[in-house]
Amino acid sequence: QRNNSNNNMNGTICVFSSIPCSTPSAQPTALTFPTLTSTSLNGSFTAASPAPSGYLIVRSTSATPPTLTNGTTYAVGSTALGAGTLVIQGSAVTSNAVSFSDSGLTSNTSYYYHIFSYNNSCTGAPFYNSSTPLTNSAITCPLAPTNPLNSAITSSGFTVLWAPSAAGGGAAQIDYFLEVSTNPGFTSPISAFSVGTALTYTVSGLNSATM
Repeated sequence: QRNNSNNNMNGTICVFSSIPCSTPSAQPTALTFPTLTSTSLNGSFTAASPAPSGYLIVRSTSATPPTLTNGTTYAVGSTALGAGTLVIQGSAVTSNAVSFSDSGLTSNTSYYYHIFSYNNSCTGAPFYNSSTPLTNSAITCPLAPTNPLNSAITSSGFTVLWAPSAAGGGAAQIDYFLEVSTNPGFTSPISAFSVGTALTYTVSGLNSATM
């Protein structure tokens, strides 16, 4: 845009030029979740090439990416993109970080993460690449079962039973894995058993008079 200033003293003409916005040509790739717990996760991905100004990361309960509006910024914590969405890394403050953390999640629940490239510092910014954003999903871990109880103890085995894990979001079937160890820190396991969905298991073949 041009701004002419009629100054009788020096006749100065000031010219201001603006940088037009362009849509990023590439999206990031290879989203993985290296760390998962029952209430949190860490995600990382490969940067887009050529590099955009930043990345918008949206958590959702839907596999369908949200619809973005060029020129609109989305702050961290915003739910403006629809029910079940939460902005994890926003565009209100430019960030090109390629890793993120998310917490306050529900156990055994499927979450989708949609990542969009965007350009900033230009007229009409931010401009988003809304075409085929990088998307991947993760299921949080179930909670541990509770109230283990040993019974029917013999010289070579016992039966153990427990209360089931809380269902959480119910995204996946909860199976159980039983470890038997000779120390409370379970640094020396002597047996491991895949139990499936059962809430009881009989262990046999152990040495007598051993804790």
